Amino acid sequence: MENYIKEVGLKNYPNTSAKKKITNIFLYLAVLFTVYSIHLKILPNIASPRIILMLLFSFDFFRKKGFRVERNLKWVKKRTFTWGYFNLCLLLYSFVIALGNGALTSEYSAFTAFFNYFIMVFFFSFVLEEYFTDEVQFCNAMIVATLIQSSIVILSLLPSVRILLENIQYGDIARYSDRVIGIGITGATGSIYLFTGLFANAYILLFNKIQWKYILSFITILIAIAFVARTGFYVSIVILLFIVFFGSGGINIKIKRNIMFFSLFILLSLGTYIFIKKVEVNLNLIEYTIGRLDEIFKPSNSKTLKTISNMNIPSLTFETLIGTGVEKGYTSNGELIWHDSGYVQRYMSVGFVMALLSYLSLTIYINSLIKKVKQSKKRMFFRLLLVLMLFIEIKEPFIFTLAYPFVLLILLRLTVKSYVSKEKREEISL
Repeated sequence: MENYIKEVGLKNYPNTSAKKKITNIFLYLAVLFTVYSIHLKILPNIASPRIILMLLFSFDFFRKKGFRVERNLKWVKKRTFTWGYFNLCLLLYSFVIALGNGALTSEYSAFTAFFNYFIMVFFFSFVLEEYFTDEVQFCNAMIVATLIQSSIVILSLLPSVRILLENIQYGDIARYSDRVIGIGITGATGSIYLFTGLFANAYILLFNKIQWKYILSFITILIAIAFVARTGFYVSIVILLFIVFFGSGGINIKIKRNIMFFSLFILLSLGTYIFIKKVEVNLNLIEYTIGRLDEIFKPSNSKTLKTISNMNIPSLTFETLIGTGVEKGYTSNGELIWHDSGYVQRYMSVGFVMALLSYLSLTIYINSLIKKVKQSKKRMFFRLLLVLMLFIEIKEPFIFTLAYPFVLLILLRLTVKSYVSKEKREEISL
């Protein structure tokens, strides 16, 4: 494995424990600034940490590794590139449609969305995964990065921290004056960003030895998600139930894990309550958050469901069949399109056929990888993540906010790679 890591770019991969920790810290920070969309005012808005790190990693990757792949994993690369070629066609199509409709420079341009998707989800996920030895190391990086964000989210309940966060980052933060925020963490999208760290944490809990620290980190992230938005919280509860009912081990291990879970949950909830009571926090944020969380039990009173149901879905015409070039806003013929659903935005931007193909291609590709996962319970877990990803796309374009498919693909491909033994790793040129 050491030789393999050297080949993919960490040429001086350390042998000592101290140097390994330094390497891990670097990777943890890299994950923090690439998975999370952080735009700090100390840098120009166009030069976000994500863009800088993507350029640095990509340069290092092609300089040291090139296009060599492992013989036993050649089928993974071929499927990845086949999917990539298809996404390149979609990117070119979105460019033509946006250009033809005068929407190339629009804030909601179809080309911009597909360009970011192609670069981040296809290309950079392929690059970044090569710097991790296995899925456990990647999960640990995700957990650390998400714990940092979760801590910031919880601390943002303090007025002084809230003001600081509003002043150090770009973005329309004022829009979320009644919401809890983090660094690049706002609203439903922010909760899904945090959720990617939670399902990485769940992977460790499900398929590795039970440890208190992972249960503690899981519950901490869950509490932060609950503060940020409902969407991430609801899907997190689904993952929690999966752990409770389908966690590995015999009945005694399951009982032990569940007792540890709920004991820590009660203690952390109590600690959070004491923190809120003893420290001067913004109670309006908490009241607003709690009021929105219980909407799932009162669907008839849900403002979100009412808003989405009242949004107009344009009928299928020649224009919507081939695409308008914009996800939302005014089309070239002056029609106003405004819908939050990811599926509707994709349908309006590149047309019904291409939108359908874009979602189908991603689903088929992910499912082809899942089939290569050996353990049935792992396959079940990944299929659950796939279903949840496709389900929440109904509400907002979470796939095209990049983090969810980006993390899922890296975790899935590293899991598949883990089945290839060290002895069989042999690199060839494509």
